[in-house]
Amino acid sequence: MADLLIDAHYHAQNARAAGADRINAQTLTDLRRRYLGAYTAGIRDNDNRADPLSRDAATLARRFCDHQDMILRFVVDLALPFTNYPDAVLMPMSVVRSGCAAGQGGACAA
Repeated sequence: MADLLIDAHYHAQNARAAGADRINAQTLTDLRRRYLGAYTAGIRDNDNRADPLSRDAATLARRFCDHQDMILRFVVDLALPFTNYPDAVLMPMSVVRSGCAAGQGGACAA
């Protein structure tokens, strides 16, 4: 999957540099076909296994399936850059400093 996404980024970057508003239709079809093959293989190879790693791999493959449009949005819409910055803004992380969690007592220094 990583190779596929790197290849998709390469094609999108080249199309942007050429001033195109979309990548070649045949290239997009090929990328989507490879994407389908990657997540299908991930589900098929791991779905009926009982170990935790296989269950996690099957879950990840299903998520790739469920969120295909969101994951490949930078290829379909060349106005979007290849970055996860918007996702980081939409889903900020909360950080708990050591010693400041509830129940640990003591004062937290700023």
